[in-house]
Amino acid sequence: MSRQDIPLKTALSAEFAGEKIVTDPGELEYLSSDLVDWPNSAKATVGVQPEHTSEVVTAVRIAARCGASVAIRGGGLSYTRGLPPGDGDAVILDLSGLNEILVVAPEDLYVTVGAGCTWARLREALAPHRLRTVVRGPISGSVSTVGGAASQGLPSGLQGVLGLEIVLADGTLLQTGSGAVERAKPFFRTHGPDLSGLFLGDCGAFGIKTAVTLQLEAEPDGVAFASFAFSGSVQTARAMVAARRLDPRARLFAMDEAKNKEAANTDLAEGLKTLGSVTRTGRGLWRGLRDAAGIALDRGRGLAEAGMSLHLTCEGADSGIAGATLAKLKSVCLENGGNEIAPVVPTALHARPYSVRGFIGINGERWVPIHGIVALSDVEDALARIEAFLNERTELFHTHGITTSYILSVNASGFLIEPMFYWHDELSETHRRNLSIGQWAKYGGSKPNEDARAVVFEARAALRDLLAEIGAVSSQLGRFYPYRDVLAPQAFELARRLKSALDPDGRLSPGNLDLGG
Repeated sequence: MSRQDIPLKTALSAEFAGEKIVTDPGELEYLSSDLVDWPNSAKATVGVQPEHTSEVVTAVRIAARCGASVAIRGGGLSYTRGLPPGDGDAVILDLSGLNEILVVAPEDLYVTVGAGCTWARLREALAPHRLRTVVRGPISGSVSTVGGAASQGLPSGLQGVLGLEIVLADGTLLQTGSGAVERAKPFFRTHGPDLSGLFLGDCGAFGIKTAVTLQLEAEPDGVAFASFAFSGSVQTARAMVAARRLDPRARLFAMDEAKNKEAANTDLAEGLKTLGSVTRTGRGLWRGLRDAAGIALDRGRGLAEAGMSLHLTCEGADSGIAGATLAKLKSVCLENGGNEIAPVVPTALHARPYSVRGFIGINGERWVPIHGIVALSDVEDALARIEAFLNERTELFHTHGITTSYILSVNASGFLIEPMFYWHDELSETHRRNLSIGQWAKYGGSKPNEDARAVVFEARAALRDLLAEIGAVSSQLGRFYPYRDVLAPQAFELARRLKSALDPDGRLSPGNLDLGG
């Protein structure tokens, strides 16, 4: 009997039992899906929900014997087709059960967690130590996982990842970073070649992350916030770039008019959660209550009327240092035409950094983003071309009830532009499992809207091509953003050789990064 003739379900069911094996068709369809309804997507033949790395090794070895491909799932919130499996027999590994905080080393400033640990869970575990990770998780971190970010990448980068535990396509278990050195702790990323870097942002094509070690830093005692309204994107971008050059550690992000209105009209339940978080995180009860009351009184004033809004968070060893830095950045904003408004958004986001409310629009619309990261000197040209692209489709979008918005942010090495599309359409099982009961009761009955969906898909693909033409780069590539077509041939050939060496049968996340399989 050839390895392809071995029944995959039978082989896995003999090893895994109960809740760790998934064969129900509906559940397999859910596990095989991300936030986008990709046409003609395959679904896994069988699912495995391991709770230990040894079980991942076993599942991968069985899949290899059966000639099956392997898809990898964390929080399931990607939107670039990196999650759905390829054609043929496929096992999907749901790694959300690998969610333990394995090691917290405050004295050595590192933490090791299972790949299925959410960013919110990690934040709670570190709070008693007054520590945080250098890598900031995405806003979806209440559901999205540390392993997912390591695999998909983050626009802000992954420089604070110190090491990985990885299962290769043949079941080999590998450590990277100084954790691979005998008798050494996993406190340092490089000892010789940076092997961790090979697997970061690979979208699961090179190996399966089962644990991640992250660098820690102290929570600062000083923090200060400010927000400004601007008339347009050019002035906003200029202020952001100038502020970035003054303080590379400041958090800077901006929202357009549509996003401002959405933020100003957050539903009551979400608003109360945020106010509670602000109260708890204020320096002392009185300050927390004062900040929360300020948000309640100022909510919507200034923000809803802003053409663009820019939000700043500065940190320091004490409030005086944070305030002095903020004062310099506020001067930059004023010099570029900004008008100061209440810092509702950065205060709330600092207190409650993780939420999935943004997965639908304020009126229950379907949502999907796209992004590009450009060099600081290319921001104005990129914004002009993106805005022209969207304006050319205004009438088409209006006909189908499609709206757009975008956010901007700047990090240590680049400028992120993230347009978003909204339209009324049927919500998915992924939405149902992540929205609140009230949100699902209100919006879960939306009818399918295939015409609008097709227009969004076409526009998003065309905008992706425009971003590549501009010279933008992206994270979370999956099978949506170009990799092969935008790389120099020599660079792609190296990636292809690595894939061939690590996964000669092309079974891990087949198709991701245009690497075949």
